[in-house]
Amino acid sequence: MFVGHYAASFVAKGLEPRASLALLFVAAQFLDFVFFPLVLLGGEQLLLLPNATQATHFELPFMPYSHSIWAAILWSVIALMICRSLLNLSRTISLLVCFVVGSHWWLDLLVHTPDLAVWSIFSSDASKWGFSLWNNVYLSFATEACILLFSVAFYLKKTHPKVKAGRYLIPAFTVLLLLIQLLSNFGDLHVHSEAAFAWQAMIAFTAFAVIAGILDHQRSGGPAKNMNT
Repeated sequence: MFVGHYAASFVAKGLEPRASLALLFVAAQFLDFVFFPLVLLGGEQLLLLPNATQATHFELPFMPYSHSIWAAILWSVIALMICRSLLNLSRTISLLVCFVVGSHWWLDLLVHTPDLAVWSIFSSDASKWGFSLWNNVYLSFATEACILLFSVAFYLKKTHPKVKAGRYLIPAFTVLLLLIQLLSNFGDLHVHSEAAFAWQAMIAFTAFAVIAGILDHQRSGGPAKNMNT
């Protein structure tokens, strides 16, 4: 899963408007922010393989530290502790960040081929799950698009624009995310090394979080108010 992960961010923001959408975007991809540095360091494995599935050009043979179910639980708890102890965020916001971090694994479960370890996670005989929607590119894209669109609709319902541009910026950003997802699912492989793929992903995730934070400042929680701009 790619942009569908941000569905959890939009839902969490709609539930608690005081939360930072930028932080929630980081939380949505937190497991990948762990995974890609480990790939660069050799601790986990990403193998580029054109047309590995209908929707992807890679395989994920070994990622127990970031994408096993136990790692997802651990990183969720660590995120909760960081929010409470270091960032001094409220209990509600911290729990929502914890939820968003953990949601990554469950959303991945829908689309991944069986590569998400649940038992004997460091063994070559590890029990791995995945419902394999990536094997059908149309179903995979439709699933991510629907999840994202419903979550954005919830976010827009729970917030209101502070300025007129605030009405259109998040919907426009959503269209951009879906176009990127479309290119990811239906396009060719454009990188030639695992390291380049890892850096590209981390830069994209960081850019999305920054953009989400900027655009979110154009909206507020609660009922709509009259705008004079």
